[in-house]
Amino acid sequence: MTESMFVPYRWAVVRCPMLPAARAYADACLTSEPPPGVLAAVEIASPTLSREAYRPSTRTARAIRKIQRYVRRMALRTTPFGLFAGVGVIEWSESTDLKLANETPFPRPVLSAELLDHVRRHCECRPEILRELCVKPNPLIRTVGDRLWLEASSIYEPGSFSIKRIPLIDFILKTASSTSPVKVTYAGLAKTFPNLTETRFLAVISTLLEKSFLISSLYPVYASKRADEGLINELSRIPAANSLVASIRKLRRAMCAFERETKPSPKDIEHLRNLAREIAPGLSGDAIKIDGMLAISSRRISREIAGEAARLADLLCRINPTPVRPYWYDQLVSAFIDRYGICRDVPVNTVIRDHTQLIFSNADNSRVTKRDIALMKLAAESLARSKHIVHIDDALIDILSDPASCTPNYPTSCDIAVTVCASDQAAIDRGQFRLLLSPLAGTRQACRMSGRFLSMLGDIDHQKMREVCLSDEQYLQPRGRLRAEIFYSPKRVKMQNVMEHPFGWSHHILLGAAERPEGSEIRVDDLYVGLRNDELALIWAQTGEIVEISALHMLSYSEGSSLVKFLSEIGGWQSGPLGGFDWGLAEMFPRLPRVVSGRTIIRPAQWRLEKWNVADATELFALMKALEVPSDIYVASRDRRLLLNLTNPEHISELITETRRLAPGETLLLHECIPDIGDAWVKGPGGFHFAELTIPLRRRPSPTKTAPTRKSGLRCEESGRTQSLAADWVYIALYTDWHLQDWIIAQGMEILNRLVPRTSQYFYIRYSNPRPHLRVRVLRGARSSDDIASTMANWADQLIENGLCNDHCFLRYEREFERFGGVKAMQLAEAIFCADTRLCVEIVASRNCGPLSVDGIDLCVISLDRLLQAMGLNESDICVWGLDPIEERQRLGTEFRKRKIILRDMLSRADSVPANVRKALDDATNAVKTIWRDYVLLQQEGGLIAELSAIRRSFAHLHVNRSLGIGKETEDTVISLLRKARKSLLMHPQE
Repeated sequence: MTESMFVPYRWAVVRCPMLPAARAYADACLTSEPPPGVLAAVEIASPTLSREAYRPSTRTARAIRKIQRYVRRMALRTTPFGLFAGVGVIEWSESTDLKLANETPFPRPVLSAELLDHVRRHCECRPEILRELCVKPNPLIRTVGDRLWLEASSIYEPGSFSIKRIPLIDFILKTASSTSPVKVTYAGLAKTFPNLTETRFLAVISTLLEKSFLISSLYPVYASKRADEGLINELSRIPAANSLVASIRKLRRAMCAFERETKPSPKDIEHLRNLAREIAPGLSGDAIKIDGMLAISSRRISREIAGEAARLADLLCRINPTPVRPYWYDQLVSAFIDRYGICRDVPVNTVIRDHTQLIFSNADNSRVTKRDIALMKLAAESLARSKHIVHIDDALIDILSDPASCTPNYPTSCDIAVTVCASDQAAIDRGQFRLLLSPLAGTRQACRMSGRFLSMLGDIDHQKMREVCLSDEQYLQPRGRLRAEIFYSPKRVKMQNVMEHPFGWSHHILLGAAERPEGSEIRVDDLYVGLRNDELALIWAQTGEIVEISALHMLSYSEGSSLVKFLSEIGGWQSGPLGGFDWGLAEMFPRLPRVVSGRTIIRPAQWRLEKWNVADATELFALMKALEVPSDIYVASRDRRLLLNLTNPEHISELITETRRLAPGETLLLHECIPDIGDAWVKGPGGFHFAELTIPLRRRPSPTKTAPTRKSGLRCEESGRTQSLAADWVYIALYTDWHLQDWIIAQGMEILNRLVPRTSQYFYIRYSNPRPHLRVRVLRGARSSDDIASTMANWADQLIENGLCNDHCFLRYEREFERFGGVKAMQLAEAIFCADTRLCVEIVASRNCGPLSVDGIDLCVISLDRLLQAMGLNESDICVWGLDPIEERQRLGTEFRKRKIILRDMLSRADSVPANVRKALDDATNAVKTIWRDYVLLQQEGGLIAELSAIRRSFAHLHVNRSLGIGKETEDTVISLLRKARKSLLMHPQE
C-alpha cells in the first residue's frame, strides 16, 4: 500500500450527540416525562418549541409530534448545537476505551456577539461615555477626489457610504489616537475650530463611528481572550458606565454558576436571558451563546482510524487536485500581465483600484469539463445496471484527477471529519470498522473545523492549536512563505460568534479591529500582488515572503468586505475546503450509488424525490420500489438528518407531507441509513452514542525543495514611474476593432509622422483589456505637452472620421521599471521600443498595403532573428532559445515544411527581404545593437535589477505584439518557426 502524504497529530476532536442513538427511533417516551437534559437543550435551541411541547397550557398532539421529530433529528446530529451535542479531545492509542461520564454535556455559556455589539453601539451613542473612549481611524480609509471611502472598491458597490473631506474631518482623522480619549482630541481642536461646540463634535464622532470611519476601543477581537473581558475592562474606567458594568458582571456571575450545573433546567436558562434583557432590552438576536463540552471519563481510540483518515485525505487531494479558484482569476492574471508586466509587484490597493469591475463583477464562467462527462457516464451506468456501490479504483482516480493537466495539490495540513461506524469498541481494535466522510468533508488547514471549540476546552487544548500552527510555519518558512489570519468584522454580526478561537499564527492582518492580537501585524499598505511561478501571490514588502491567508475558524471570508475577499482569494485559496466526492452535473439524478474506497464510505447512496400528489401510501410504495429505496432512510440536509422507517405509518405520513411541501423545481434528498443504530459504539450512562471525529493531519516531512522563483518582488522607486500628460510622454488609447488596428498602424502612423516633429519619438502596443485598443506614446521633446496632446487629439479625431477608430482617451503612462531592468534602464528600453516601432510599421504596411510576396509571419520571423542577434545572441543561441525543446518538437511540423524554403532563403540572403522592410530592419538592428551595449555596461556596473535574458524575452514578446497582434499562440508559432529554420540552416546549410 502506498504511503500517505499525511500523518496524524497525537490527538483529535470528538463530537457526540447528547442522546443515545436508540432515541432516534423512540417516540412514546416524549409524550410524558422527557429524558434528562432534553428540556434544557430544547429551551436553548428553540424557546418557542419548548413552550409549545412542555407547558400544559400549550401542549397539543401537534406539538408532541413536532418535539418527537425534533429530538429524533438531534439524536443523530453530531454538530454541537447548544446542549444537544458536545465536543471533547481524544488521544490515539493501541486500544479504544472512549466513554462518556455524563450524558448531558457541560454547558459553556458566553455573551453573544449580538449582545456585545449592541452594548458597543449603545455606549458610542451616549455622549458621557463617548467622550471618555479612545478612537482611531479605520486603516481602510481611501481618498478619492474630495471624498473619503472605506476601501477603493466600495466606490463601485451599490449603497456604499462616503463622506466629503472637510478640514474638521481631516483634523479628526489625523489627531484621533487609540491612546487618547475623545475629550483630549476635542481640546486640541479648540484653537483651530473655536466655534465648534462639544455637542456638535461628539455628534460628528458618533457618526464616524456608526459608519466605521472611526473605530473605538470597545471594538472586540474574537480570539482566545473572551471579548466581553476587553469590553468590561474598557468600560470600568468610565464612571458613567458603572451601572452597565455592574449589570454585565452580574450576568457573568450567573453564567459561572450555570457552568457548574450538572443538570441545567429551563428556568436557569430563562434567568440568564432575563439578566441579558436588562443590559440590552431591544436586542433581537440571542444574548447568550451556549456550547456543550463532553464529560469524558476515558479518551483513547485506536490509531488505526487515524491511519485510515490520512489515506482518505490523500485520496481526496488526488480526486480534487486543484482548489477552486474564483471565476475571475484567469482574467485577472491576464489583465495583470498586460498592465504591469511579469516582473513587477504592485500594491494591493492599486490592483483593486485598477481592476475593481473585473474582480467584483457577478459574472460566471462555469463550463462542462471532462470530469463532469465521466461522472455523468458513471452515474448513468449505475442507474441502468442497478449498481448500488461504486468503488474508487486507480482507473477512476485517473479520470477524476486528470493527471495530464494537473497534479495533486497537497496542503501543508488539513482537517478531515469522519463518523466512525462499528458494533463496539472491540470491533474497532480488530479493525472491523467503517468511516463515513462527513458532508463537510474537511478543510485544507488543520484546526479550522475545531478552532471555535478549542477556545472553551482550556489552556492545554489551546496549546494543541499552537502546535499545529508552529508545524505549518516550520514547513513554510524555508520555502519563503508565511501564514497570516485576517481579523475583520463580518457583515452579519451574529457570524462573529463563529470567529472566536485561540490565537495561532505568528502574523496577522488587522482590518477594523481595535484590540491588537498577539504576533506581528502585516499592514495592508505593505502587501503587494506579484507573479510567482505563474500564479498571483500576496507579497509582504518588509521581507519579500509570500503571505498565505488562513483562518482558524469555519467562517468564510465572503462575509467580509471587498478587500477581505480579495486578499483571501489571492492568498487564501490553499486553505479552503478539502472537498469530498461531488457528482457534478449528475447530482440531480433520481438515484446515485454509494461511493466507497477501502473501509471508507465517501458518499452514501442517495435518492431525489420530486414534488408530487400522493393519494395514499400505495403510490409511495410503488415509487420507492421502482427507485430501490430501502425501508430505513434519512431525510438529509447537509449535517441534519431525520430517520424514517417506511414500515411505520406515521413516518410514511411524514414523508408524504415533506414531498407536498416542495416548491416547483425542488427535490427531497434521501440518504441510505448509514450510520444505523448498530453503528453507535461510544458508551454513555443512557446507552450508546454516535461519534464524529475531526482529525487534524500534517503533511509528511520531506526535503525542502524550493521551486524556482524570484526571491523577492522587484519594486523600484516610484519617482518617475507614472507619467501624466504634463510629463515627457503623452499617452493616448485608440479604441478600435482588431481588424482595423493594422490599418491604423500602416496608414495612421504616416499621418502621425507628418503631425509630430521628426525629433519626436513614439511607440505603440496592442492591448485587449478591457476592450481591444492601441496605446500610442509620444515623447514630446522640446514641444509643450499641451501642444503634443492637441496634435494627437486631432489625429485621433481624424481616424474616427475615417472610420478607423471608435473612441480615444488620454491616460497615464506607467513605466515597467521591474520588467526592463530598473529606473536607469527604462530610458534604454523606451529607445528600443521606438526603434522597433518604426520597423513594425513597415512590416504591417508591407503585409496589408504592399506586394504580398511574403506574409506577416515570415517577416516577423526574419525581423525577430535580426533583433535577437542585435541583442547579443548568435545563430547557435537562437536554435535553443525560447520554447521548451520537448514542446517545440510537437509543434508546427506541417506549417514549417510549408514555409521552410522561404524562411531559409530570407535568413541566408538579405536581398530576399522586401526593400522597404530591409531598410527599416537595418536601421532598427543598428539602433538596438548600440542600445544593447549600454544595457550590458549597466549590468556590469550592477545597475540592472532584471536578468538580460528576461529583458530580451520581453522585447521579443513586444515585437510580435506590434507586428502580428496579441496571443501567446501567435508568439509561440513565430519562435518555433525561427528555431526550426535556424536549426535547418545550421545542420544543412547547402540544402
